[in-house]
Amino acid sequence: MPNCLPRSNGARCEASSDVGNFDFVEGTLPAVHADCVRAESYVSSDARSACFYGRRAAEELVWHLYGVL
Repeated sequence: MPNCLPRSNGARCEASSDVGNFDFVEGTLPAVHADCVRAESYVSSDARSACFYGRRAAEELVWHLYGVL
């Protein structure tokens, strides 16, 4: 039986996919993507590491934005 997620249209379930929350960043900012994925992987097991990598990703994003703008 596939993992099921509720659908917004009221249907019972929809098969989950292996799409990550930060896959949209991978092509443009691979360094930020790597830190985002690592932070996400630590959320349940090590909150301190998750915060560290989340902050690191945010700092990389800010540096990128300063360079672009």
